[in-house]
Amino acid sequence: MKSQTIYLSFPPEARTHGVAVGKVLDSLEYAHVDGSSQSRSEADVCHVLVRIQTLASRHAHNMADDTHTFVSFYNRRGERRIVDVILEPGYVVWPESLPLPITYVDAVGQSYTDWVHDLEQALATGQVGNDVSDYGNDSDEYYEGDDDYDFDGYFEEDPE
Repeated sequence: MKSQTIYLSFPPEARTHGVAVGKVLDSLEYAHVDGSSQSRSEADVCHVLVRIQTLASRHAHNMADDTHTFVSFYNRRGERRIVDVILEPGYVVWPESLPLPITYVDAVGQSYTDWVHDLEQALATGQVGNDVSDYGNDSDEYYEGDDDYDFDGYFEEDPE
């Protein structure tokens, strides 16, 4: 196992995707804590918060709680950061006032191999090749919960 421990956060509507990203973290040999099923006090031992970003994420109170808990331990743990994995087209990156750096991994439209490589790079270095400075838009529209986007393929290895 790698020395960093990951705190994994996702909206309840994206539980299957959170579990799948947990399996990706296992394959990359990262220990991880699932914020939705574990005590938030375990965030104290984690180095990186990985947030699964979908259209439902903006209104997921558990993700806001996970982020607040993780950031609250910042001064006690020193080197910490956040990695947002964007899984849904139309997700808008909103500015956040957090004392930690945020790295974005845009999995939308990428092959499994490519986005897993970007995730591994973000976890190892805090940086990734994707430039998301122009990602998203200025829309004030909010997710209403009726999006049926099909995630099939994001968690399947590329065919040989």
